[in-house]
Amino acid sequence: MVKKNNSANFMMLLKNYFVIAIIFASLFAVDIIIAQTDSELQTIKYHGIRPDDPGGRNGLLNPERGFRYDAYVGHTPGYNIWGAGSYWGVGSYLKGKVSKGYSDDWFLMNVRRYEAHGITLLQAYCYLTDFNDISLSEEKLVLLQRSLNRCRDAGLKVLLRFAYEKNMSREKGPTIGTILKHLDQLAPIIQNNKDVIYVFQAGFVGAWGEWHSSANYIEENHAGLAAIIAKELQILPKDRMIQLRIMPKYKSWVLRDSKLFSSETLDSTNAFSGSPEARLGFANDGFMAYQSDGGTWPEPPYYANPGNPEFNRVTMESPYMAVDGELYWFDEGGKIDGLQAALRLSFHHFTSFSFTHSYSGFEGKRYSIDRWMETPLTEAQVKKRESPHI
Repeated sequence: MVKKNNSANFMMLLKNYFVIAIIFASLFAVDIIIAQTDSELQTIKYHGIRPDDPGGRNGLLNPERGFRYDAYVGHTPGYNIWGAGSYWGVGSYLKGKVSKGYSDDWFLMNVRRYEAHGITLLQAYCYLTDFNDISLSEEKLVLLQRSLNRCRDAGLKVLLRFAYEKNMSREKGPTIGTILKHLDQLAPIIQNNKDVIYVFQAGFVGAWGEWHSSANYIEENHAGLAAIIAKELQILPKDRMIQLRIMPKYKSWVLRDSKLFSSETLDSTNAFSGSPEARLGFANDGFMAYQSDGGTWPEPPYYANPGNPEFNRVTMESPYMAVDGELYWFDEGGKIDGLQAALRLSFHHFTSFSFTHSYSGFEGKRYSIDRWMETPLTEAQVKKRESPHI
């Protein structure tokens, strides 16, 4: 992590950012752990993880924390969702070395390549594009189960998201009725694979399952969104959370339009209670992109900064829920400063973050995450941890 007397590689902070909330409070002090035994009180001096320790520069392996890799699951081998001639879900280092069609092998190879970064999570997309207006086929369900089996065998967990629409063209998509029927079909797989599912993302609606730009404008039907979330909560094991693309705005919609919910507020009194409001988390798919986080917080004058009530609510609720994020591809949302990113990760208590977006290991060119890895970070910078714009 950060050295005492000189600059350390910034990646050491980011590799273990999933414990960043306590890093700022305790990184620079020597921890004393008191262990009680039957015969005596024992004091153990604990120095934390240091770069010169064996494996001290590797990410910590935690099956429900840390960097996650993007993947696709539940598709026919050789299938290519993005069209003939295009690689799909293949890291840049594999292009030209493997076939262009789909294979579960690709996400397994990607994870193994970057295992030292502590990756035990996959952002797992399952596209249902061919089933916009028909029932899911038995073959599709079998393919999805096969992918989840391979995740289990590899010791991986998934942030599972289903989607139909691959772009913002609004050309063709499902109705609310179709989505609800598909959820009923998917229920046994979701319930039987709870050990592999870290979190279930609301998905299904709109481009990439992000709840916008849907062909049937479902994102404007608050009662319909509430029905989808109610169904997801019904079939998802109660110890699993659902992540919404824009929280708290979308969360408020579904809470107000469903009779299942007793409270809109999440705090220490109802956190982890299994209640619906305690099971709705946040997925920021526009992390620090432009001034609004890619439309996550478009409210002037604060936008994606403290002072915006929407932003502040996530600050208050995030300690109690699963929070995921990703940069835009290709730094499209602007170059992101590493220290500012670390502060935001801490501020909103992120539990997972994409290691594919805007990173050369996947995209083939140097972007923000590459700069994070190489930017020196001093102890003083971390201790200060202050910024007019988080």
